Amino acid sequence: MIANKAQQTALFYAHPVAIGQSLIGVVTQNGDGYRFHAFDNAFARLEDDRFRGADEARNAAIELSVRKGVVGEK
Repeated sequence: MIANKAQQTALFYAHPVAIGQSLIGVVTQNGDGYRFHAFDNAFARLEDDRFRGADEARNAAIELSVRKGVVGEK
């Protein structure tokens, strides 16, 4: 089956977000921004936030982890 034009534009790109050696989630493009999807419940608070990219999401996750003492830079 060949995808139509609308289906082709709905490709899914996920960018990994890691702190040190810990993969904590991914960001996916959502309209004109990016949405974070947590792999760890400690970062679930970030799921409703929009970011400009993976680096901004990672910085927010680092800030959250420092406040909560969840995961440290390695």
